[in-house]
Amino acid sequence: LLTRSGLEVYATHRLDDVPVLVARHEPHVVVFDTSDSLAAGVRMLAAVEALYPHVSMLFVCDDPPAPSTSSLRVLPKWASVERLVDEVERTYVHAKGRNGSGAGF
Repeated sequence: LLTRSGLEVYATHRLDDVPVLVARHEPHVVVFDTSDSLAAGVRMLAAVEALYPHVSMLFVCDDPPAPSTSSLRVLPKWASVERLVDEVERTYVHAKGRNGSGAGF
């Protein structure tokens, strides 16, 4: 569904593959399903940001925490595809502003 919206998508079901895919494809945004464990997603975020500070992550989960002042971007897993695409774009714009990068997705 995301590819129909013009986004490149690389997928994995293994948490350990995320840094490998990030290294190989150098995305600006990683969408990560944290339905199993938001804590595991946050640990992955820290690991990816340590190696690839230009990459931002958007988490999707079944029961997202209440909005806070943290910089974690979390979206309900069953949100519409349009909302997901909007959030990916917002996450990218936020990352671009944070890193001063003018590159596209």
